Formats: sequence, structure tokens, C-alpha cells
Amino acid sequence: MQLVALGRGLTVTSEATTGAQFPGVVFRPIEDEVLPFCGVWSDGNDNPALAGLLDLARSMTSADEQSAFSFLFPEKGESDL
Repeated sequence: MQLVALGRGLTVTSEATTGAQFPGVVFRPIEDEVLPFCGVWSDGNDNPALAGLLDLARSMTSADEQSAFSFLFPEKGESDL
């Protein structure tokens, strides 16, 4: 954020960041845009934070998108080919 405040850059951030005060930084919403996201994790990762993130991603994805990209969210116990 320091580089943004100095006029040296810009960034895309989450709405949670807008609660913080950064002198010289103005937050602008991005509306009606889809920002793609990609993630990679180990099949053996049993971290509850990862499970929560994947649950959140599923809940924010439409039913049509979930069926088209179901390979991204394999059911527990399924193995990759």
C-alpha cells in the first residue's frame, strides 16, 4: 500500500482491506467484473482454513459454473486420474 500511497502503483485488494486507513490511498469498487482466481493445494492438506476457503469458493460459484468446473472441487475420497 505504501507504493500506492506514493503514486507508484495500484493494486486489487479485498473489501476487508478498505477498513484500514492508508493515508493517500483511495479505494474504488470494481463492479460488474469477474476476476479469475486460481489455487493449487496438496491432496493431503487437512488444514481447516483450506477447507473453509474451498467451502467459500463453492458457495460463491453459480451452479452452472460448478458443473462446468467440477474437476476443480473433487469430492473427498476421489482420486485424480
